Formats: sequence, structure tokens, C-alpha cells
Amino acid sequence: MGSRDEPFAAFVSAYRARLLGTAALIYLEPERAGPLVDAVLAQVYAAWPRLDDPYAYAVRGVLSPAWAGVQLPGEAATRFELVDVDAARPRPEDGILSELAALSEDERRVLVLASYTHLPLVEIAAVLGRDVSDVVAQLRAATHRLQSMPRLHGRRRLTAELAAAAPVANSAMGRPSAPDAPRAGRSLLRHRRLRTLAVAAALVVLVGFAVRQAVPLLGSVASSGPQVSPRVSGSPSEMPPCDTSDPRCRANIVSGWRTEMARVISSHLDPDGDYFTGYSYSYTEGYQGSGFWDGGGGALGLDLYRMTGGATEVYLQIATSRSYAIRCGEMTKRPCQSVRFMDGNRFTLTDPSTVVQGLEAQHRPEGTFVITIVARNTSRASRELPVTRADLVELIADPRLRLPPH
Repeated sequence: MGSRDEPFAAFVSAYRARLLGTAALIYLEPERAGPLVDAVLAQVYAAWPRLDDPYAYAVRGVLSPAWAGVQLPGEAATRFELVDVDAARPRPEDGILSELAALSEDERRVLVLASYTHLPLVEIAAVLGRDVSDVVAQLRAATHRLQSMPRLHGRRRLTAELAAAAPVANSAMGRPSAPDAPRAGRSLLRHRRLRTLAVAAALVVLVGFAVRQAVPLLGSVASSGPQVSPRVSGSPSEMPPCDTSDPRCRANIVSGWRTEMARVISSHLDPDGDYFTGYSYSYTEGYQGSGFWDGGGGALGLDLYRMTGGATEVYLQIATSRSYAIRCGEMTKRPCQSVRFMDGNRFTLTDPSTVVQGLEAQHRPEGTFVITIVARNTSRASRELPVTRADLVELIADPRLRLPPH
């Protein structure tokens, strides 16, 4: 257990205050923010070894108290019962807290996550399980309502007021110090193990009884029914298995894959989350090959862009083989060359250029599927994303860029 304690303690020190502020501003019940966040942090500790993004996991817990709000072992029962906001509306003198209460809960969540928690819109969409277009619409509506007030006019002013209100809201809790989160997490793990052992023992008894009852029927049952895919990975790792012969299953898998790929791209090219606002795709072979789900091979792709005022667009395609991948240089009309690095990896890259002229990178990490990334300016908008060829090489080598199981 000790191996996770030090990095987890650093995580708590860095993010607990922001998680408290997020909970207080979204639910407008400051006294409940502390117990909720501490229960979420215990869950983070318990899941630490398998978490790629502990902060996103913690934010999900804050937004889903029914999921994260478990009673910590050895403590008095803790309930995260969020009362009707209208019944507990802050007083007018509470400033922006009262104004937040006038928003719908969906609008308030999106506004706080974007302007206080500072998550990129693609991550907000993933955390909330919404389309990026819905998140953008809710953020615009919430921002428009608040910025209609003179003192909140301008995004910077609104962000500053949210940041100032968060510690004010948390002061209602007396600014409690963080509990021993690793201890609570270890206690939670022990509690889970005991519960798992009890369930396993019950299953052994049940399975033994079922086998005795089913023996006379063995040999009479034919194998039939649809083939069910294994658990999908990626933010799709949270998705239940489904029948990939069902178009709805395929759509869910691809949607989750595109959300995850957008997050990976953003983590490299837009780490501060202040450029990309959404992703899109077309119904063409370059974005979803017709034979992808039928065993014939194909490709999946998406475009990541800034909705307003953005000049730079990034295109990602992952193909099952070279025959389904776009040809390097096809989109930018620039020559490509094969480059071998000292670590043995080989990439196909456009000649040194700028994002204005267009940059392309192609890589076959396992000698089979092909990853292609293109960054180029597609308009004359004022804002350009500063992308270099080195950035694309670093991005295309990220092991998270993979196709979903199919």
C-alpha cells in the first residue's frame, strides 16, 4: 500500500481545495462538500493503481454523489442528500452564489467545470456523458445569463468571481483540514475485500447447487445467440459489453472512442484546455470504414477544432492496415519522408514546415495498424494553435492511440 501513499498525498494536496470549491459551487451546499470530497478521495485511493487520470475520476465522483458517496468504514453513516436548490437558495447578499442558483443544475455544472475547475470542453462532455455540442450550448446559455449583469461582464471577471466565491463557500465548513485520506482508502479497500469474500463464498454455494441441478441437461444445449464483444477500453472501459452486430452498440463504442481520442490529443497539444472546443467527423471512409465491423478492415477518425475564432484543425485517423490509411501528404499536398529515430521508432513525416502550411505524421507502432495525424490551418481565423512537428511525433507515439476492440 505504501507505494501509492506519497503520490496520492501529493494529489490530495494539489487538488482537494479545487474539488471542494467545485462541489460547493455546483451544489450550493457548502457544509456537504467536505464529506463528499473526502469520500471521493478515499475512492480515488482505492482505485489509484488503475487510474490514468485521477483528477477526472475525482471530478466524476463529485458530480455523481450517488456513485461516490459511500460510507467510509468505521465512520458514522454519511448521506449526501442534495436538497432542492430553490428551497435553500442563497441570500441575495451572497452575490454570485445566488446568481448560480438561478441557473439550471446542468448549466451550473458546465459553467463551474469550464470557468472554475478549468476542464476542457471535450473532458466536460466525457465527464457528464453529453455531446460536446450540448456542453457548448449550455455553457453559452449560462455565460450569457451571468454576463448580462454589468459586474460579471467578461469571461475573466466571471472566472475571478467564481474563484473568489469558492473559498467563501468553503468557509461555511470552518475550513476543515483534510483527513488521513490514505488511511480512509485502506480501510475502504479492506471493507471491499471482506464484502467480496462474503459474496464469493455465497457464489460458491450457489454455483454448486446450480451444477447439481444442471448436470442432467448437459449436452442438450446448443451454442447459439449473438457474439458479445469483450469490455471496451478507453473511456469506453466504463461501458458494459454489448453486441457489436447491433448498430447502437457500434455507435456507443465509436462515440466513446472519439471522446477518449479527443482527450489524448488535447493532453498533448492543448494541455491548458483553452483552444479545442469540440470534435466532428464525416460519414466517409476516412472517418469510419464500411468494413471496420465486418472483419474486412477499415479506419476510424475525427477532427478536433475550435468552434469560433480558431484557425487550426487536427485530424486523427487510425486504420487497421496501410490499405485503409490515407496516404501521407494527401491532405496537406506536401512531400513526406521516412525518419528513423535513435530509439528504433520509424515515422513518416512531412518536411519541416509550419501549421499554416500543414503538418502530417504517420506511424505503425506494432507494424499493423496505422496512425495518421494532420495539423493544419483550415481558415483565416485570428487564433492559431502553435503545433510543431516535434509535437506531432510525441503525440503519435502515445500508446493510448489505439482502435477500440471490434
